[in-house]
Amino acid sequence: MKSARILLAVIVAICLAAGYLAQSGPEERIATLIRDGRRAEASREIDTVLAVGRATPHMLMTLAHLQDALGDPARATETMELYRLARPDDTAALDWLVNRYEGSEDPDGLAEALAARLQARPTRETLARLTALHRYAGRFAEERAVLQTYDRALSLDSDQVQRLAELLAAEGRDAEAISVLKRADEAAAGDGERSRTLLFTLLVQGGHHAEAARRAQGWLALWKKPWLATRFTLRLARHAPMEVAARLARTSAALHPDGGLYLAKSLGEQGARGAADAVLADWPWPETRLTVQEVQSFVEVAARFGRPAHLWGAFARLRARPAETAAQATFAEALASQFGDGVVLALQPPLAMELLRERPVFGARIALATGRRSLAQHLLATAEPGALSVPEQLDWSRLLRTAFGPLRGFEILDEVRRRGDLPAGLQASHRDLGAEIGRVSVRRSNFADANLTGRATR
Repeated sequence: MKSARILLAVIVAICLAAGYLAQSGPEERIATLIRDGRRAEASREIDTVLAVGRATPHMLMTLAHLQDALGDPARATETMELYRLARPDDTAALDWLVNRYEGSEDPDGLAEALAARLQARPTRETLARLTALHRYAGRFAEERAVLQTYDRALSLDSDQVQRLAELLAAEGRDAEAISVLKRADEAAAGDGERSRTLLFTLLVQGGHHAEAARRAQGWLALWKKPWLATRFTLRLARHAPMEVAARLARTSAALHPDGGLYLAKSLGEQGARGAADAVLADWPWPETRLTVQEVQSFVEVAARFGRPAHLWGAFARLRARPAETAAQATFAEALASQFGDGVVLALQPPLAMELLRERPVFGARIALATGRRSLAQHLLATAEPGALSVPEQLDWSRLLRTAFGPLRGFEILDEVRRRGDLPAGLQASHRDLGAEIGRVSVRRSNFADANLTGRATR
């Protein structure tokens, strides 16, 4: 009797459950199957619902997870794509798809999922991933379109702005590239060297020379990079009118005086003599170091690419600086080397003795030419031949003979030799002058030279 009652209770329970399943909706039945761990049956139930077109988005999401759990990732991905069509803004589903496509090495599916994720919720991270994927796949038009779409919405970083402008320029859309770079220039927090260099190039190519020069002047003051100043100026000078190139050239030289003469020389060699001439007109710049090399280089470059007025104007400015006697003397000697002693002899007022002492060999030459023999003798006698260049040493020995005569000239040379200060380049002059006055035979002189050489070797 008791067993019959238990059996009846079980039958009633089964009937109730069957009735519930029969009368409940598909979602309740699926939930029950999943709760009971009957995932395969739940998946089949959803497939049945799908077949008759009654699946809800929630069912699709559930089915995708069930298929994935049952070891069928391909079908799970297909189902999740159906879900995405119904719920395009569900970022959790999109993240799931991105992860699945990455794991399956499906670049096209990954690109589509990333694009949908970016549209649903734009982030810089998703943008960077999507553009990198397009770039590596060679889909440059797609990369440009994505960057252009989110240019303002996400405030592209400097590298992305640079890339967008490059892609636009590569498509021949220079005006759009310039517009992008101008906005970046105005908002730049750092030096923006790469994007500004591209902007400068596009402006020059587009014939916007004055704007290119104006912007570059501000950048060069910020950058403090002389090689960039030279590069920008030379590039502009190849295309721009002379007066526009000259303005940038003068700014570049003033900012970087150590490279000003190199810039002028490069401009002249490039054929932009007008811009080179404008640079030379400002020499010496306020921060110019008036070294021997700087002064000699100015005279050489100005003689080749500048106007004579610049040479004389620069010399007049130097002569107005009493403390710059060394630079004045170097300048006068450089003028004489370029144009002959006559240009210096005609100076009014004549070169002061202090200037001639700065360059004793040159000073002695000028003093002799103007009849001041005693001054020439003083300058030559007090000069240190070891401190002179080889050409100056030879000039010094020649002027000794002229100013003092052969005998006294030899005595001065011989005294320097006895002190051990006679440079090797003057040994032949000593020998020849001694032979001329009969004080040193050629044979003895050769022996002395060999002896001196041997001591130097030891």
